[in-house]
Amino acid sequence: MAITWKYVKPLKHPNAIEVMCNNRGIHIPAKTINALKTHNGGRPADKSFDTVCETDYVFSSLYSFNQDDPNSIIKDLDLYIERGLFPIGIEAGGNAVCLELESNRLVLVNHENEKREPIILESNAELFSELA
Repeated sequence: MAITWKYVKPLKHPNAIEVMCNNRGIHIPAKTINALKTHNGGRPADKSFDTVCETDYVFSSLYSFNQDDPNSIIKDLDLYIERGLFPIGIEAGGNAVCLELESNRLVLVNHENEKREPIILESNAELFSELA
């Protein structure tokens, strides 16, 4: 069963994510780019996910790649890329869900101490199937 996404915001520039990646010399899997474009800024109906350290995190929304959206990641994008991360979304506690650029694995990044917890994809197959 496909996950339902709410509040999706169409990209104002259809190739915005590819252009951002090319300008910064980073590679994101095409599957991830397509999912981010399709569900830009959206909120999933099924929100629960687990990491190797904890269970039942709540996925709030994907970041938007439109400059003027309230949940836009554009102004902070380079801060993540400098740490080897590509931000995808945000968890209810303010932690970022990111793709590690070197390993292409999804991680939860604690906003207070920058600790990374790998997300368990097998138990979160529906939520993250398109993103990793």
